[in-house]
Amino acid sequence: MKTPPASSTATQEITISLPDSVVGTILVTDQGKALKNAQVTSSDGFISIFVNQGTVLLDDNNRPLQRISAVIDAAIPLPPENAQIIGNVVDIQPQEVVIDPSLKITLKYDPLILPQGANEDDLSIYNYNGNSWEITHYRNIDAEANQVTTIIDRFGKYSILLAAEPVETTPAEQPGLVSTNLFGVLHNGKPTFAEFGSSTCAPCKYMRGIIEQLALDYKDRTNVVIIEVYEQRDVASLYRIMTMPTQIIFDSNGVEIKRHIGVWEREQIDTALIDAGIP
Repeated sequence: MKTPPASSTATQEITISLPDSVVGTILVTDQGKALKNAQVTSSDGFISIFVNQGTVLLDDNNRPLQRISAVIDAAIPLPPENAQIIGNVVDIQPQEVVIDPSLKITLKYDPLILPQGANEDDLSIYNYNGNSWEITHYRNIDAEANQVTTIIDRFGKYSILLAAEPVETTPAEQPGLVSTNLFGVLHNGKPTFAEFGSSTCAPCKYMRGIIEQLALDYKDRTNVVIIEVYEQRDVASLYRIMTMPTQIIFDSNGVEIKRHIGVWEREQIDTALIDAGIP
């Protein structure tokens, strides 16, 4: 009697690409089911994705996923009242996927950018659904490793938020830089460059050095203003600020003539100021 041949299952790999060009793979069946536990972590430790054996990952056509990508978003949607974003926002794609059961992600934060007096127990991972931020239902905080873990059943934008009333801060003044008083300079006869952001927003932190140098270089020609949106939500609302950082150029009469969302490199800002008639 002949022994029947052993059954075999067709397999394929799902590629996971993370920030800092880290690439990993998950081995799945032709039905999209993970054959073993897998973890991929970015080189800076900012994000880790954990997939348990047996998890099914399918695209919107119910075929096994081919690729998962996660990138840092340079433009951050404003959080809800009494909450602020701590660090970066990661955008995990593709968005239309089947994840069964849920998988885990871990996001790392920099404790140095937490507001003074902040309680790390108030940190949670939120998902931005395109209109508003929603808190995820599971949370594990590792204060020693400065990271928060949650369970997700869909991809999209995720970030760590601090659910607490922000503590007001007064940034150190730089020559030519006005920290908050937008209305006090809009009608002083000079054009104005204003950025709406936050000291706890990673892209805004990157922009800070650019803006401080801009203030020095343009101090006799242009007002340069930074508005902390958590402290001045009324001003942010007046100018319909929905994303951090947002930059607005006003003419000498206080009329908006240019708006930009996200990180804005210095060379591009110089070009925009020249186009606005500011030499």
